Amino acid sequence: MKLTTAIVISVLVHAVLIVLVAFNFYTITKVEVKQTVSKAPKIHAKAVDSKQIDKLKQQKKEKEKKEKDRVERIKKEKEQARLKKLADEKLKKEEAERKKKEAEETKKRKEAEEKAAKEALEQEMLAQMEADVAELANARENQILTEIDKYKNLIDGKIKRNWIAPEIRGFCIFRLKLAPGGLLLTVEEVEGDSAHCESGQRAIYKSEPLPVPKEPDIFEQVRNIKLTLDNRIQEQDE
Repeated sequence: MKLTTAIVISVLVHAVLIVLVAFNFYTITKVEVKQTVSKAPKIHAKAVDSKQIDKLKQQKKEKEKKEKDRVERIKKEKEQARLKKLADEKLKKEEAERKKKEAEETKKRKEAEEKAAKEALEQEMLAQMEADVAELANARENQILTEIDKYKNLIDGKIKRNWIAPEIRGFCIFRLKLAPGGLLLTVEEVEGDSAHCESGQRAIYKSEPLPVPKEPDIFEQVRNIKLTLDNRIQEQDE
């Protein structure tokens, strides 16, 4: 009985202690909360105006637009710089090609001018050479003609000096073929009377060797000659 009473008393004491502790904790916590609340700044809730919200939204849009415009401007500037660089490179390339083309055209024109000048000089030299050759040929021809006449006159004169003309008037025409050195190969009577032809033949063979040129080209022109022995002119003069 005494034990039971003691337990009950103990339980009650503990219960009272628990209540007291709980009360004290509650009181202390409440006081701290009040102090904290009293120390914290007061926030006055205020209704947000719709115009202000729109203004904030507008500002945000403007800010975003400015940022977007800035980014676009940077992109545009970069693109313009890139295009300018490409344009500059294109101009430089075109200028280089133009200079190269001009250099090639200048070279071709110079080569053409040099070629034309060379051809003109060659033509001039050729014309001069042809003129010189023609002049030499003409001079040689004149010389040959002169030499031909000279040797024909020499042959004619030598034979006539050895010709004893008949007393009667007449003539005889001969065709002579000569060998180098003035030897006679053939003596052909072309036309005339017998007296003059016989006396003429004696004079011709008596005149051998006949005077002939040593130059082959001139000799070719006198190796076949015509000779006329005629004393009829004397009769006419008398």
